[in-house]
Amino acid sequence: MIEAVSKNKLCQWYDRTAVQQIRPVDIGELTSQRYWEKWDRVSEKALKEITQRFFERIWELESPDADCLLFDTTNYYTFLASDTPSDLARRGKSKDGRHHLRQIGLGLLVARDSKLPLYYCVYPGNVHDSKQFEAIMNEMFGIVCGLQKTKERLTVVIDKGMNSESNYAWIDEHARIHFVTTYSTYFAQELATTTLDRFEPVDIAKNKKLLEDGNREDLILAYRTRGEYWGKQRAVVVTYNPTTARKQDYTFQSKLETIRQQLLTMRNNVREKAPHWKNRDAIRERYVRLCERLHVSSDYYTLFLIIPMMVCR
Repeated sequence: MIEAVSKNKLCQWYDRTAVQQIRPVDIGELTSQRYWEKWDRVSEKALKEITQRFFERIWELESPDADCLLFDTTNYYTFLASDTPSDLARRGKSKDGRHHLRQIGLGLLVARDSKLPLYYCVYPGNVHDSKQFEAIMNEMFGIVCGLQKTKERLTVVIDKGMNSESNYAWIDEHARIHFVTTYSTYFAQELATTTLDRFEPVDIAKNKKLLEDGNREDLILAYRTRGEYWGKQRAVVVTYNPTTARKQDYTFQSKLETIRQQLLTMRNNVREKAPHWKNRDAIRERYVRLCERLHVSSDYYTLFLIIPMMVCR
């Protein structure tokens, strides 16, 4: 499942696993054609029944607590040709950067403590995470709330890919269900500028280990406040990781230095009246594109374009 191979190599794979001792088969019969013949015998209805029985058996054997759940989505790219019929395999934003390949989305809900799966869904690779989350909430939480071990309060932890006002409006309407998510400080500048003297060390195992090792300067800090998000007052926790901050600052300074060096090169090209370096708007556009490529605001440097001279500071 985690080291997928071509169906033509099924016999080689099967022969090297313990499955051959548990359930011996004629290796020569494990062909690509046989693979599809077997799957043709499994209908969508049968697959749903298998899924339902599988999860019911897990809950029966393990009785997982379901007061806190973790839900996340990902996608898996395929090598299906463009003309191969498929409702699921679609081109979309690939988390592996393989945007040109058709992909399938997968969502998985697990119990926090036991890590046992409680629900999963597959969906077309061109569907945004937030839209898929919205489409399955009724079904997903309906199943979980039906578990005998579910407590009065149910908290689901999701990432910012599922953030949308309509999703949280749905959760707000269900008193038993609460959520924890992440939020980009890009959209909350007032939180990003909170001074560190308002932060306190977090009571977590990692911080305890840092204290034992004498690395107090690396303690993860947090600041708790409230703010209005998605049309309602929410509890907000802002975290600060000194190690991550140092890495980000180093990366940012490196990007600024790259831009500075490129600006000096641009200035030389203008002074020497190089071809294609005489148009004021074209030069400024090159600078803006450079900043976009590095994901840095173009406001960090001010350009004074004096043709045939350009000065940067």
